[in-house]
Amino acid sequence: MLAKLQSGAQAERVSLVTYSDDAAIDQLLTETYTSLQTNLNQHTATFDGGGTNIASGISEGADSLLAANGGRAFAAKAILVMTDGQRTVGGDPVSAAKNAANQGLMVFTVTFSSEADQGLMQAVAAAGGGKHFHAEKREDLLEVFRTIGAQLPTLIVK
Repeated sequence: MLAKLQSGAQAERVSLVTYSDDAAIDQLLTETYTSLQTNLNQHTATFDGGGTNIASGISEGADSLLAANGGRAFAAKAILVMTDGQRTVGGDPVSAAKNAANQGLMVFTVTFSSEADQGLMQAVAAAGGGKHFHAEKREDLLEVFRTIGAQLPTLIVK
């Protein structure tokens, strides 16, 4: 996904939030995708499992997009929740998605395991004004990213 963003004409800003029992902002909005990849690689290398606190992930994602360096005023802001879709700890992710939508953010969800609670994640996406996608394999994820990118609003200024 980062490679696709990097090849675009517009320098898009991306943040990274990871979650398990709790959530953390690993990278505030940046156009420096190498730092995002470094953070993601570190998280992947030290991943210790834990719970799945989807609500906290969404809330921290919203905070990362609305922080002081929250990006261009008229930019479409979207949260992409990637999950196995099994909430095991934390609050209600549907409520978290509604809160994000009330702040002008869209919430898209992507599940990627056969055990995923796709019904829950469809409800989360609907509450957040986005859509839910399920990816069976890596190639499906690439198509999901393309589809989400095509659905984000575009502002044309003359």
